[in-house]
Amino acid sequence: MLAATAIVTFGRPAADTTVPATVSTSASASMTGVPGFSREALRPDGGSRLYRLGDRGIVEEWSGSGTRWTRIGGPARRLYAGDAGLFAVFPGTGVLRRYEGRPGRWSSVGGPGAEFAVNDHLYRLTEDRRSVWQWNGTQSQWTEIGGPAQHIYAGDAGLFATNPDPGALYKYEGRPGHWSPISGPGAEFAVNDHLYRLTEDRRSVWQWNGTQSQWTEIGGPAQHIYAGDAGLFATNPDPGALYKYEGRPGHWSPISGPGAEFAVNDHLYRLTEDRRSVWQWNGTQDRWTEIGGPATGIEAGGRPPTGFLRGSPEKENR
Repeated sequence: MLAATAIVTFGRPAADTTVPATVSTSASASMTGVPGFSREALRPDGGSRLYRLGDRGIVEEWSGSGTRWTRIGGPARRLYAGDAGLFAVFPGTGVLRRYEGRPGRWSSVGGPGAEFAVNDHLYRLTEDRRSVWQWNGTQSQWTEIGGPAQHIYAGDAGLFATNPDPGALYKYEGRPGHWSPISGPGAEFAVNDHLYRLTEDRRSVWQWNGTQSQWTEIGGPAQHIYAGDAGLFATNPDPGALYKYEGRPGHWSPISGPGAEFAVNDHLYRLTEDRRSVWQWNGTQDRWTEIGGPATGIEAGGRPPTGFLRGSPEKENR
């Protein structure tokens, strides 16, 4: 179990749904479809990078303009990205590898895990969910930092984990074994430079004030919440339209119709309901630009890493 200020075990909050209480503007965005995307990270030169997980697990990188993509690896089962880089879980063994910045160049950094989370560090929840580990940045060197957990979440605001029962949320305090309880269960949590919670009944969205268990209600019923450098976003329960939080409790603006998935870093991306295309939000109302075709899923990373950390370089098996 997790201790009050020193957590030994943790688990994940229950479900709760929230959507904007007040709408700022009107927008009706249409979406076509996007299948095949997986994760986004940022270029070492400062520009944002988007990665797509396509058919047969092929990993592709978006050129940054137009609809041109380059294959950089694969097959992969799942992608994770953040300030620490782009990582992929490879099929079969479940080994985790880090992309070294050149097509076909990946380094093994760890074995299988139930979940991984990335900010400026990489974290792993073991397959049996009995412990949480932090990657040391070189090869397969990891440090155990916490006990049992149900789920883990990472962003600029830090690392968070829910304990298995009853699902309370804890914050990692930067030292192995030291975690502080900050919330009861939730349906979902999302992290950027702030931490957000969708209540178990999905009736409201809350923002953590940064101290102990102090939270502020900022929105009403929602189905899902997404956060990144571009802000906080939430889909309403019916019909699933996407709203952007405008920074004041109760103030949200509609920016898109439903989508199969949304992903956020310094930009917002949408995978259409039919998964036939990927779109990037232009930043105003419901203006979107198509940037890619079919994808199985999309996910966005954080700010660019200062350099590529070296593990054990391996060429992908083609």
